[in-house]
Amino acid sequence: MISPRRRNLSAGWGVDGPMQRLATLALVTLLAAACTGVPGVPPSPSPGGSGAVATPDPEAELRRIIELREEWGLRADRQWIEQVEADPGSILSKLGIRVTGDENAGINTQMSQGGPRMELVAYGAREHDTFGGLWMEGATVVMCFTARLEEHRRAAERLAPLMDVDVRHCPNTEAALKAVMQAIVDDMAELQALGFQVNSVGLDTMSNVVQLEARTNLANAAELLRERYGDLLRADIHPLPAAWHNRLEGPGWRLLAAGINRDSGLAYTAEPALDEASYEALWERLDPFSERPAVDVDTEMVAVFVQGIGSSCQEVRLDEVVIDHANRRVFSVTSDPLGPRPCTADLVGGAFFLVALQREALPESPFRLQLSEQPLCADCEPVLIDLR
Repeated sequence: MISPRRRNLSAGWGVDGPMQRLATLALVTLLAAACTGVPGVPPSPSPGGSGAVATPDPEAELRRIIELREEWGLRADRQWIEQVEADPGSILSKLGIRVTGDENAGINTQMSQGGPRMELVAYGAREHDTFGGLWMEGATVVMCFTARLEEHRRAAERLAPLMDVDVRHCPNTEAALKAVMQAIVDDMAELQALGFQVNSVGLDTMSNVVQLEARTNLANAAELLRERYGDLLRADIHPLPAAWHNRLEGPGWRLLAAGINRDSGLAYTAEPALDEASYEALWERLDPFSERPAVDVDTEMVAVFVQGIGSSCQEVRLDEVVIDHANRRVFSVTSDPLGPRPCTADLVGGAFFLVALQREALPESPFRLQLSEQPLCADCEPVLIDLR
């Protein structure tokens, strides 16, 4: 089941590329390939910063360079990085990594288009030994560092004198957090063997931690994760889903049929059928290949509730149909029986629930028939029904 409104997790300034790194919660692809070390790729010095910073782990340094190049739209394969690093004509860019002349021109173009904010992004990249992240709070740019706050504050004022920049302390560098994320990706098969189903892993920049969401029935799940990844990880653990089924009946209603319909136009709708002809027409739209469930239209009213689904996570469970006399409305309650889990945000159809409502149990007319208790979208208007 998907939401009719896609939630944008980016807290950047509405441009693609390096500004995406400013996301408050940047989800990381769990199938990322592990990088291998590149002999001969030394740590890059920091122009105008506090001097060269030795990076003891060449593999981690390579991953940092690859990620930085990808963020800025530069070629990022191992062979190319080795070639650029070995080229005496390469240029030390404002990102603190060596690039070709054409790449440097592209970086400078992006920075000029983004203005002083991009200068701050680049500064964080080359001060990666203390940089903990950058995000927006209203019109204020917040940058956090693990050390040398006054030095970084002066640099930010010099780079963006007209911007409101708040330099704060944070305990962990962004590089250290990303190393934990990479370790989780590398350990994925082992975590699954232990009994974890990892939904997502991401960088929560504002909280300065790695955020993990997983499902498991292990009683000591939190302790196992803490032993492996330390205090830089914050984990949300959910139990594994058990066997599930739709609720079949309740006070004043019974479930007639449930299924998947590929007509996206039906998604996020609630529709009544008040007589035999309208019921036949409704069933023809829902499932023309199956036998129509029997209904006594004199004593029952038919209604269908259709929740939108994407190409993944198509399991939707009917938990209740609420006949609300006080507010004169009827609505469905549904849930994802296998959630929480990562799902696509596309719309490929709907999961429908066809129910029979006892006319004598319905609210006083006129009443509203609606998909859920609260509207899920601007177009999800309730249907006003008058049985008088």
